[in-house]
Amino acid sequence: MENKRNFFRVDIYGMPVTILVTRDGVRETHEGQLRDISGSGISFYMSNQIELEEGEVQWIDFTLENTSFQSEFKIVRKQQSHAKSLYACEFKEMSDRESAKISAILLKLDAIRRK
Repeated sequence: MENKRNFFRVDIYGMPVTILVTRDGVRETHEGQLRDISGSGISFYMSNQIELEEGEVQWIDFTLENTSFQSEFKIVRKQQSHAKSLYACEFKEMSDRESAKISAILLKLDAIRRK
């Protein structure tokens, strides 16, 4: 199977993320838990209190190594269970600089884990 990823991806289970959902002009904040991340995308778990759909575009806030990031994202895949859903997303309009920052942090975290 061909790897379609352009960036290094690291599993980071459980780190909190904030999902900013806007519908009908109303913005709501929801909490999720990070599963993994790369310079081009993120996947996270969120309880089924709100449904997000494939193709939907929303915003996410997260922190890596004391650096805060906020990005628009598009949901490319969704796996739903009875208690929570896993959303795989690609960042939208994230600058090359921000993607490079994320990648550098992830390489550092991976190196620390391998020691």
